[in-house]
Amino acid sequence: MRGLFELKTPYDLLQKLRQDLKALKADPTSPYKAFNFFVTAEHMKDWAYPGNANRATRKELETKSLLLQVCSHLANGAKHFIVESFAKSGRQRREPKAPGSG
Repeated sequence: MRGLFELKTPYDLLQKLRQDLKALKADPTSPYKAFNFFVTAEHMKDWAYPGNANRATRKELETKSLLLQVCSHLANGAKHFIVESFAKSGRQRREPKAPGSG
């Protein structure tokens, strides 16, 4: 069986993410809505590029995007009940490369 409930494709998860963002914007101090948004956002790349064969693709996407790095940091911190400062997390901030710069 693929998916759970109505979440069967990456597009379905994207729709959930959009609903989570709308809910978070309506109630930006809600920890539940923030958790839903960031954890769903963190897993979009897993759904879009599933399996071990796509591990390098997922890592490359995150490495090139500061936004994805911060999202991952918040999602994993929330899941594991510990959010360190980004600098203390051991993650290296990498500026995205400009298009055409290699």
